[in-house]
Amino acid sequence: MRIRDLGSSLDGLGPPPADTPQFSISANAVRQNEYLSKRAAIQSDLIQSYEMYAASLEEASAGLVDIQHQLIQLLRMQVEGMPR
Repeated sequence: MRIRDLGSSLDGLGPPPADTPQFSISANAVRQNEYLSKRAAIQSDLIQSYEMYAASLEEASAGLVDIQHQLIQLLRMQVEGMPR
């Protein structure tokens, strides 16, 4: 959910502001800098969220592998216990 929200925030920023001829070069630079700062902050949060998501997936998949091994062991025990 957080990743989706951050993606929407990033999309909501839109394209970088175009230089406005009426403004001085420094005013245009400040506008660009503000935009890039907001974008970088959102991207940093997004990267952190993806890292947390990837770690959660790794934990979940490790748990599934453990369960799979346990099920295989149970099946082997059941097969060994069956009369032939």
